Parts: sequence; structure tokens; C-alpha cells
Amino acid sequence: MRRGTTSLAVLLPASILLVLGKGGWASAAEERRYALIIGQNTVPAGAGDRAPQPLKFADDDALSFYDLRRELGDEAILLVSPDPETRRRFQQSAEAATPPTLAALDRAVAALAEKMAADKQAHRASVFSFFFSGHGVRGADGQVGLALQDVEDAKLPELGWLLARPFWGLGYATEAGRAARRLAGTRWGYPSVISLIRPENTPSRRVAERVGLVAGREVDFHDFRHIVYEGATTFDDSTPA
Repeated sequence: MRRGTTSLAVLLPASILLVLGKGGWASAAEERRYALIIGQNTVPAGAGDRAPQPLKFADDDALSFYDLRRELGDEAILLVSPDPETRRRFQQSAEAATPPTLAALDRAVAALAEKMAADKQAHRASVFSFFFSGHGVRGADGQVGLALQDVEDAKLPELGWLLARPFWGLGYATEAGRAARRLAGTRWGYPSVISLIRPENTPSRRVAERVGLVAGREVDFHDFRHIVYEGATTFDDSTPA
């Protein structure tokens, strides 16, 4: 990544493939397939003193997956900065590559969301594949965000928070959680979000309540019992937190 650009930092290391379906049931002829593919050899900013060594083949992995998805007929977006050797190996595909910056990611997500929304309006099924190969870091102060979780055979958007202890009790998780809850609806079209919290985790349960989520059923998740908190993504911002 050139100096002066904003590098893409994600929260999971190694290679990740996520395939999501969106839209109603439709025949194969009415199906559109999309892929977002990211590869990054460099170490993300913020890795600190324990930063791992740069990778050598994350760009190759991304380009290989891009070629596969294109062969299968996907409309694919490729975010990677291939090194010279990789460019020689994937000459044609490398021409489609865009450096993996956060701005490029935002543009790609917006473009794909627009196309999938058009598919839904036209009663076509959309299938989305996401592939990432590279390192990842988590900020030292923590994180708040959304993740798609498998809960009792259903994929549900979960709102989660994980803050470093010095930032507990300051209202950050509540403020960010409410913003993420609304964003789940306005940006990604989810009518509601959940939060999976273990019954004994009283601080997180209080945060969920301040975010505006309501406790419901209990489920087994990753071998532990969890309470499913849930709330709509449209709500009154004036409600006290």
C-alpha cells in the first residue's frame, strides 16, 4: 500500500469465504451472482509491536478466487494490490484490481447493494460471495459492529460490542450500538437486529437494554446458553439511553 492511503483493516486473519443469499426464491435463470474479493499482503496499520510478517501470497489467493468466480459467471469486484510477480502470473485479471482502501471498500459495498436492491425489485434472487485473504487487527480501544450469525438455522444480524476496560461505563458502547442498530436498517436493509448475551453477563445485558433491545428467548450458541435480545432498526433517537 502506498504511503498516504488508508489501508483496509479487518477483524479476521487468514482466508475467509462467506456466501450469503438475498432475495426471494427464484429459478436459476433468475439468479444473479456477485462477489467481493479482497487480498492484502501488507500488515494493517495499528498492528503495533507484535505485528506479524507481511504475507507473500494473499494477492495470489484473491486473484485465483476472482478468476474462479468470473468463470462461474459472477459479477466480481477485486480489491488487491498485486506485487510484480503476481501481476505476471495473472496479467489479465490484475487489470481489474483496485487497491484495497476503505474508500474503495465503501464504493464496492454501495455498488453491490444497489445491484442487489434492483434484483429484489425485479423479483430476482441474488447470491453474494465474500472472500478475504490477509492479516487483521482489532483496535486497542475495542469495537462495536454487526456480524451475521447462524441462530437456530437462521442467519440473523447480530449487534455486538467489545471495549477495553478503560472505556467501560462511559456510554461509548451504548452510543455506538444505537448507531450500528440504525445503520443495519438504513444501509443494509435489516428490519431488526439481535444481540446474543450470556445470562450471567450483567454489564452487556444493561448495554443491550440501553441500546433499546428487548430480552427474548434463550438459545444454545457456541456451546453456551445465550439470551436473544432483539430490536427494530427504526426507533426514536430521542429515547433516553
